[in-house]
Amino acid sequence: MDNAHTAQLSGKALARARVRTRRRKARRIRRTVVALTVAAFIAAWLGIYVQMVLGKDPALSASARRATKQVAVSTTTNKTKTSSAAAEAKRRAAKKAAERKRAKERAAKAAAAATSTQATTTSSSSSAGTTSSSSPSSVTTSQS
Repeated sequence: MDNAHTAQLSGKALARARVRTRRRKARRIRRTVVALTVAAFIAAWLGIYVQMVLGKDPALSASARRATKQVAVSTTTNKTKTSSAAAEAKRRAAKKAAERKRAKERAAKAAAAATSTQATTTSSSSSAGTTSSSSPSSVTTSQS
């Protein structure tokens, strides 16, 4: 019986050893996970802290951008009012220039049409020997 008792003890001792090993492994895994989590938290916190110390706060820079944009818009609005008046004057001047150009083109076309009508009338009257006046309806001009 002594042999059976010692074999049983060694079996129990073996089981205890395995349980201790399993517990040590679980404790080591838990400690590793906790250490990595704490390291990641400290790294993130340190990164944010350094940004704040350097004045590169993302939340403040976003609101500062909005504030700067609003100031720029109001400044631009004031400039736009004066520049829009100048732009309107430029547009009116360009429109008048375009109208003058169109009027000159119409006058040139009318003069060319009148010259060609006189040439046609003169050639037809010299061949017929009599002077005839052409009616306005017989002369067609194309205007654009």
